[in-house]
Amino acid sequence: RTFKRFALEDEFQVAFEAADDVGLDVELADQPVEETVERIRQVLQQTANDMFTLDGWRNIVGDVRGACLRMQAADIGIRLPDMLSDFALLLGAPVALIRYPLASPTLFTGLLGVFAALSPLINYLDTDGANAGPLETSVEVAVTLVMTMLLARVVLVALIEERNAVLAAKILEA
Repeated sequence: RTFKRFALEDEFQVAFEAADDVGLDVELADQPVEETVERIRQVLQQTANDMFTLDGWRNIVGDVRGACLRMQAADIGIRLPDMLSDFALLLGAPVALIRYPLASPTLFTGLLGVFAALSPLINYLDTDGANAGPLETSVEVAVTLVMTMLLARVVLVALIEERNAVLAAKILEA
């Protein structure tokens, strides 16, 4: 076994191989990663465009609010305090942070590019709060709001909601 194989092995892969070993048919229900990456790109671009108009901001807030309400209504029983007290989950977090760049190098490279592009702005804003004037504080609040809404829309819409819809449809087809 190669290091990459060891590092990227997950429960889905193990289950697939176990089913294959005993001759069971397996339906791979997740959407292709290329579709997910393309939807992330599209949602990022749409969000960037929407940030320049009042109607666009209404769309962003509506998408994020709607996704949050739908997730809350689903109530899958996962609570933040439970996650923070799960030692195995916390222990696995660093492993996940190492695995994801290996599994999706294109996406990881894109994220590095975004952080590199934002680096000068972050360095500019990285001032002692006691010395920050109204302009610096306003810029910092605006950048925080923009980044929060951008990431929230991408994660909630492109990564969670749309993938859940694809998974649900494929499960119903099977």
